[in-house]
Amino acid sequence: MRDTVAMLNWLKKKKPPEVHPLYQTLFGDLPLEPGQDARTMLAMPGLESRRYLQAWHALRARGAAVPPEKEKELLGVVVEVGLEQGLDAVAAYSDYSARYLNFSGAAIIWDTPEPAMNAHIDALFAAGRQIIDLIGVWDQPRPAPVERGMARINLLAPGGLYFGMGPWPEFAQDRLAAPAFTAAQRLMMALMDKTRT
Repeated sequence: MRDTVAMLNWLKKKKPPEVHPLYQTLFGDLPLEPGQDARTMLAMPGLESRRYLQAWHALRARGAAVPPEKEKELLGVVVEVGLEQGLDAVAAYSDYSARYLNFSGAAIIWDTPEPAMNAHIDALFAAGRQIIDLIGVWDQPRPAPVERGMARINLLAPGGLYFGMGPWPEFAQDRLAAPAFTAAQRLMMALMDKTRT
């Protein structure tokens, strides 16, 4: 009993990691602005992947069905890790844009496709496709950011949010999850290198 009380007290002391102000924008599920039409957005070529995700999110919220062939079309991957210092998140999108949000509050926004960076994004997407093919869609509101010691791979598609989650670093050793974490780390390092050049 004493061990149980001690564990509960320890859990109460754990604070959620600080969340970067841009975190909520990573998932493409914010409400449309007044006057925006989801179907019009989907018909427009050249929008950001997050905008297409936003349009699909709005349509699903209104009860519209997503065509089966589109449900798991991967448009974005967000990998988040709850570190002791706070939350780190790496995001990549099918338009070859990327984001890295550091627990410190720093951020790197990448919106200029180029072969070297595209290869890192392709690797993360390849790992993400291996996962999304095997799991079902999350049918609840998007979960809160991961807590310290946890990690989550979020897969963003017209059908909704698909994710895998577990304790870090054990989850990073999982047969399916490991390639995604490796690719996300390499993308993060490449983004950091860009800030040094």
